[in-house]
Amino acid sequence: MEEHYTIGLANALGDFIRAYMREELERRIEKVLEEKLENMVSEDVERALDNQLVEAVREVLNDVEFDVEVTARL
Repeated sequence: MEEHYTIGLANALGDFIRAYMREELERRIEKVLEEKLENMVSEDVERALDNQLVEAVREVLNDVEFDVEVTARL
C-alpha cells in the first residue's frame, strides 16, 4: 500500500514540475517576444525619424539651392 502512495506522490510531483516548467517556458517565450517586438518598433521609429530628417534636410537644401539661383540671377 505504501508503494501505491509513493507512486501517486511521484506522479503528482512530476505533474507539478511539468506544469511549472511549462508556465516558466511560456513566461520566458513571452518576455523574449515582447523584447523583440519592442526592438522592432524601436527600429521602425528610428527609421521613420531618420527618413523624416533626411527629407527635411533635402527640403532645406532645395530651398538654399533655389535662393542661390535667385540671388545669382539678380
